[in-house]
Amino acid sequence: MLTTFFNDYKIGTDKIIFRDKIKIKKDETAGELHDKLKQEGAKLVLKTIKAIINKNYPQVNQSRLIRKNTILKTAPKINKENCIIKWDNTYKDIHNMVRGLCPVPCARTTVTSPAGKSFILKIYQTEKIIKKHTLQYGTIVTDNKTYIKIAANKGFVNILSLQMEGKKRMQTDEFLRGVKNFDKYVIG
Repeated sequence: MLTTFFNDYKIGTDKIIFRDKIKIKKDETAGELHDKLKQEGAKLVLKTIKAIINKNYPQVNQSRLIRKNTILKTAPKINKENCIIKWDNTYKDIHNMVRGLCPVPCARTTVTSPAGKSFILKIYQTEKIIKKHTLQYGTIVTDNKTYIKIAANKGFVNILSLQMEGKKRMQTDEFLRGVKNFDKYVIG
């Protein structure tokens, strides 16, 4: 929901001028939504400015738009620790976490090479794979050429776009051309 309002500096007491609903696509990332909101928000701001200039604008108390018995919550602060993927979460929760943190600060995991070198792997884009398995959560499944799937609770997370520490963001097939035997790496 996009809104314009007069700010009175107290949570939940602002006077709403206009509001527009914005549909979030099924697999839309926070970055994609941000860009859409910039475009739609600019239109709403222009509409609001014109209404204020013409002295013809509504003012609805925010409290009238809140359902009874609704508890207003503040969003948690995002830090490096809560950007780390917990592979025992469901594939759906991990996919949504990646979407919500893309492009910044970005969901991440630690990966260790067969030689014992650990590095951070940022994950930008995934898709959900609903499939029962008996693999340990965090197990890497790959053909070492075109795909990387990670075992999660109730399914897999297929990684589409990622970035190894110190490298540029790339698609999975491009990443696998530069990293040999990724199936021998260990998550965590």
